[in-house]
Amino acid sequence: MRRLILWDCLLLAGVMSAAGAAVAIRNDRLECEFDTTTGQITLFSLSLKQPILREGTLLEAGGTARRAAVEDKVLGRGQAIEITQANGNTGQLLLFHQVPFLLVRAALRNGYNELVVTNQVKALRAKLECGFAGQTATTLASARSAGLAKGEFARLRVLGTGGLFPLTNAPGSYMWLAVAEAASRSGVVAGWLTSERGSGVVFARVTNGQARLEAQLDYGRLRIKPGQSETLETFAIGFFDDARFGLEAWADLVAKLHGIKLHPQPVGYCTWYSRPHGGSSDEKSIAQLAAFAATNLASYGFSVVQIDDGWQAGFSTNGPRRNFSAHAPNGPFPSGMKATADAIKALGLVPGIWFMPFAGTYYDPFFKEHQDWFVKREDGKPYETAWGGTCLDMTHPGARAYLSNVVRRIAHEWGYEYFKMDGLWTGTATKQIYVNSSYKFEGIGDAVFSNPDVCNIEAYRSGLRLVREVAGDRVFILGCCAPQNMRSYGGAFGLVDAMRIGPDNGSDWNGLLRGPIFGSRNYFLNGRVWYNDPDPVYVRPEVPLAQAQLICSWVNLSGQMDLSSEWLPGLPAERLDILRRTMPNHGLQARPVDLFEHEPARIWVVSDSRHQPARSVIGLFNWEKTELMIDCPLEQLGLSPKEQYAAYDYWANTMVLPFRGRLQQRLPPQSCRILSVQPVTQRPVLLSTSRHVTQGIVDVKEDVWDAKTQTLSGFSYVMGGEPYELRLLTVSIKGRHPLEKLELSPADRAIGVTAGQKESGGLLRITLLSPSTRAVNWRVTFGKPQKTNPLPNPVANLKAVQSSVFAPVELSWEGDAPFYEVRRGTNLLSAGVSGTCYADSAAPAGASCQYTVTPLSFEGVRGTAQSVTFKVELPDPGPVPPAPEIPLSELKPIKATVGWGKLGVNKSIEGKPLRVAGRTYASGLGVHANSEVVYTCAPEYRRFVAVVGLDEEKRDDERPSVIFEVYADKKLLAASPVLKWTGVSHWHFDLKLPEKTKTVRLVVNDAGDGVAADHADWVNAGFRRE
Repeated sequence: MRRLILWDCLLLAGVMSAAGAAVAIRNDRLECEFDTTTGQITLFSLSLKQPILREGTLLEAGGTARRAAVEDKVLGRGQAIEITQANGNTGQLLLFHQVPFLLVRAALRNGYNELVVTNQVKALRAKLECGFAGQTATTLASARSAGLAKGEFARLRVLGTGGLFPLTNAPGSYMWLAVAEAASRSGVVAGWLTSERGSGVVFARVTNGQARLEAQLDYGRLRIKPGQSETLETFAIGFFDDARFGLEAWADLVAKLHGIKLHPQPVGYCTWYSRPHGGSSDEKSIAQLAAFAATNLASYGFSVVQIDDGWQAGFSTNGPRRNFSAHAPNGPFPSGMKATADAIKALGLVPGIWFMPFAGTYYDPFFKEHQDWFVKREDGKPYETAWGGTCLDMTHPGARAYLSNVVRRIAHEWGYEYFKMDGLWTGTATKQIYVNSSYKFEGIGDAVFSNPDVCNIEAYRSGLRLVREVAGDRVFILGCCAPQNMRSYGGAFGLVDAMRIGPDNGSDWNGLLRGPIFGSRNYFLNGRVWYNDPDPVYVRPEVPLAQAQLICSWVNLSGQMDLSSEWLPGLPAERLDILRRTMPNHGLQARPVDLFEHEPARIWVVSDSRHQPARSVIGLFNWEKTELMIDCPLEQLGLSPKEQYAAYDYWANTMVLPFRGRLQQRLPPQSCRILSVQPVTQRPVLLSTSRHVTQGIVDVKEDVWDAKTQTLSGFSYVMGGEPYELRLLTVSIKGRHPLEKLELSPADRAIGVTAGQKESGGLLRITLLSPSTRAVNWRVTFGKPQKTNPLPNPVANLKAVQSSVFAPVELSWEGDAPFYEVRRGTNLLSAGVSGTCYADSAAPAGASCQYTVTPLSFEGVRGTAQSVTFKVELPDPGPVPPAPEIPLSELKPIKATVGWGKLGVNKSIEGKPLRVAGRTYASGLGVHANSEVVYTCAPEYRRFVAVVGLDEEKRDDERPSVIFEVYADKKLLAASPVLKWTGVSHWHFDLKLPEKTKTVRLVVNDAGDGVAADHADWVNAGFRRE
């Protein structure tokens, strides 16, 4: 990869001295002035016709200036204001054609007779103008003379590495920062383009009633010899009507200057969180999993099997063992690491491995004779960090030779082609401050390197370059993880293929959220500077289905690294299928819509302009524990407000009601909707496919409309033995287009590819089945469009049934309308069902419910409704179980978590007496959903008994709804129905425990509608010996 060469700008002929009090340069977007009287910088936006920065100072105020023409090897021709200050410091303000930023670079000069050591440099300070969406000035001249009224700070948001904040209390951000209006998205984007020696930070804050921008560099120890100058890192700042485009442009510029060319994005498996066989796993289990993945997932895009921490030799009392030159002789890979890599490669997969390139353990016997390899502190002791161990000195030849040998062995002798490199911050020789995202000065500069002229970040980058040089270009390098200390973040630009941008996640809800939170704020880096790694996805049965679909859909739609950490051979088929539907990556740039409004962003858009009309996929994500109504103007989605759109909901497997002007969708708690959206045009269009969550972007290689023959034809990548469905919208502006002919190519028919079709409500479903994985050529011919009846036919034969006391109420009816509205009483259950059935899983037990189904035309015209009344069955909790011989209240759980408050023993979650179904109980547990309490199961325990239910302290609150579950180890023994005040509010358990049960796990979940007021009790609960 190219070293940065912005400081190689060449002065061209025609250098001009400043005339008058101001020197100015401009490009097609910006104009910059340097006032030689005040020594201050003003930056104007030509589109806004207003200044975006005033009173800017480079290092310090003052100096002389001249305008010069420059040429850069990467950016081409441009203009510069060259500034010289009285103390010898210099600077350049640079504008290049078609570069939407002002580039700022300064140089410090040591005019003294002795060495100068600098830790921190305030490179640029300026007043930030905030009238982004206000009235633009008529001319730049009027903006210069009148200036801007102070902006309303309340409407501005600051997005940085620490997250989304109001301007009034925004923390510093590493490398980049955006200040924007949430509604209009207009704003300033600023960031450091280089990190060769210094660690860049950006601040936006309110000081003395003014919005201020500050660009800072932390060097640790920047040593400048007498009479010498040091060129600092390069900073960029610009104004954008949409600051998202500015962030993307900044990332594109970083990639251009670094010469970044990313490897293809892998999909794979990481052993660390796997249950069972987590940690590093072992050679037998790895072989089993790799064989399973090669057979069942490789054709879908799966490629990498990565071994995590635990394979290596060494000794440590502070975090992992760190002798990465050898495997643990008595560890999980007795045949050595090469044997496992060879076995993975023999299956056509890529072997991956975890290690810490810049860390050792000074007290490990392996390193005893090599204490000179380590960075030191001022007192001469090795630089030891929490969990990370001892920092290797990348300025010491011996340490570099050791790292070179480790990388050579792993990559070339053992054959691993995917590196997960953890503890990267140890290469910077700074403290571990995990979880670090907002700027925090941790004392950089307290390390002593073998070569004192090398700064912390410079040493780190030289170590990363060494890894790349020795490993070779074929190795995919994933850095891990930036929040251990964010010095490792910008310092890795251009030197890794991917970066863990957030902390460790987990399969619980709070753990799942970490990836989307950090992935949203860093979205613009993904696929440009590196691939964002949000940590693995989870689809294990303990994760609610909606949450599993949500996290896998978000990772795929946002385009970020897709790794799972599940024991793949043990997954149920429906869970494995979620992984299949979300691999491989679509390869396009995704964009969050509400980046400056919500964190994480709720709305994401992927557009594929390779097809006409362009294919758009919109992801709607509810990160809340309560229901969410999304209401978004179509302009914000990149859609025309004038056109009507049809959409297909992937996981619901149905069309949604067509919309115009706004997209409105109601999402249950912790769920998503992935909509493939197409405008209603003058012909049939391909709306969706079944293969992949992006519904055609990955699998449809071509779809072409021939107006003359009224034919839609294309190629689809179809998986062998798996039904593949094309979903064609047959309704157009002209009417409904009837199917005339469905054809496959002769070659497809010859190998046994078959096709079937079914049409209903304006949607034609074509099912293709191929005996082998191949690109299938299909062709659909339509007849002349037929006018549709504006008033849909009435609903007929509406029925309601319930197959069991625990089953939902199943509604079915007859009709030919494209959509149906379904209500229970006055409650809207669905605004537009596509089909003639609906399942109401939230029907109140024991209640008499009136259901009404109304037909809707494609344009939303309402037809004649039909209603039916149904008495919902009331579940019977069964006989009251006997009292426990060993009450839970007398046992100490090995794990206890509650969603709110503190576990109540013999009292409710609020500390009151336990009261269930009108009775008071002396013994039991008070919890709040979502909760989990785990007990060791002694060999003599034969049965588990309990009365469970909602606690009466919330009797006057209509919101509580919970489900109780009892597990023996990982096996679900029994579950209650949804307990609510409007139905059944208590339940009984009397359960035989399987032999050799080790733990009993008691779970209360929120029944999928959020945890509000979910106070629940386990009373008269415990074990019996009979």
